[in-house]
Amino acid sequence: MALVGEWKSITVRRVFSGLLSVVLNKATGLKGKMLGTRDPYAILRMRSVSGVDTWKSSAKSNTRNPTWDEQTTFLVQDLERDVLEIRIFQNDVAQRLFVTDDEIGTSILPLRMLIDKQPWGTQYNVSLGTGQGSAVLTFRLHIFDYPDNPSPPLVTPLEMLEKRFGNEILLPDNIVPPCNIIGFLQVRVIRGQGLPWCGPGQSSPAQYKVVLDIGRQKFATRPYRWLGCPVWEEYTEFIISSAEKDTLSVDVVRQPTAVTGPDSDIPVGFVQLQLSTPNLDSGPTWFNLLQKGSVSNAQRLSHDSSAVTPQIMLDVRLARLAHG
Repeated sequence: MALVGEWKSITVRRVFSGLLSVVLNKATGLKGKMLGTRDPYAILRMRSVSGVDTWKSSAKSNTRNPTWDEQTTFLVQDLERDVLEIRIFQNDVAQRLFVTDDEIGTSILPLRMLIDKQPWGTQYNVSLGTGQGSAVLTFRLHIFDYPDNPSPPLVTPLEMLEKRFGNEILLPDNIVPPCNIIGFLQVRVIRGQGLPWCGPGQSSPAQYKVVLDIGRQKFATRPYRWLGCPVWEEYTEFIISSAEKDTLSVDVVRQPTAVTGPDSDIPVGFVQLQLSTPNLDSGPTWFNLLQKGSVSNAQRLSHDSSAVTPQIMLDVRLARLAHG
């Protein structure tokens, strides 16, 4: 099968461009709604197309000019569209003054603006609104190695993916990896075989899709109709916090029809992969699709298979964050 060893082009659904390291240095001239400013703290949010990542600083006692020098790191998905939101609050709830904390000021910084206007690694003064003071932050950006284009295109050939990720993603010493993140799991959903070409009582070819998840992270391929041998050729990434504990679940489902109901995906089989499995990233591999109650220790097959039982071919690679 030519598809086993050759990655022509694959569809990228979710991919990360790099890491943004942020040092919250200090704030000056903060103006609260009450007389004085009590225990200011900061909340930073990275807003991307796939969601929001949030970090909260410590609170500094009874000052309008707090110094934090605290650091965090965010994953960057799209350098053109991701924005960093900076909000400063008074810690009123802890002081039992109000049921909510009053906001002192806010600022929204598109990453594109940061790249254009300020060298990386220098302090950046951010206004929090007219008369509300300012915050000082230091930014460092590490873009994952991606030839000729820092923002991944929609279709990516194999050779570019191999250059972008090896077994490690090397970070400079001044970039601190995000808390509880050890790397990324790259999954290529290639094709299936041995699947029923139509559902019970149907005469037209069935449509199949693959749903992958690790914890709360989830990805689904597009449905594919192909007489029991769907070819998906789609790619995604998952954030990994523990190779010893995280498990990749792969479910193959048949799309609903007017007979089964509009919201009833029909399970065909599943694969569960412990990320600590030896030789996990050995290239494109066939896996038996298991049924509920099956024993999962014999699901892995080989690089070639002629069995007619329902199977799926996956290519799984674990790329760890490391300093180089």
